[in-house]
Amino acid sequence: MIAVNKVPSAKGILTGKIFEYLQANRPIIAIAPTDGDLAEIIQATNSGISIGFDDEVKLKKSILELYNAYKNANLVIDSKGVEQYHRKELTNKLALIIKKNVIPSKAGIQ
Repeated sequence: MIAVNKVPSAKGILTGKIFEYLQANRPIIAIAPTDGDLAEIIQATNSGISIGFDDEVKLKKSILELYNAYKNANLVIDSKGVEQYHRKELTNKLALIIKKNVIPSKAGIQ
């Protein structure tokens, strides 16, 4: 379970745990804005569910469904595209951005 602080900037918050949980290939429950960046990643990867801060009914239902699936040895997740959020892949993307934007501008400076 991931919980984001209920603050004005909550839509843009990505906790570090999301990347660990994606790699674990286990269902994720996120208490966060359902139209935020965290929810977008969870939906795009089909890795769990995002629940709004005040949706207690949906939270309870989701926990019970996952618990019952676990109890019945039927807890599976069909996530996709998770590898793009692996630390190695994100580091490669960052390196490409740096090479493209920072290094060429310094080439003319000695």
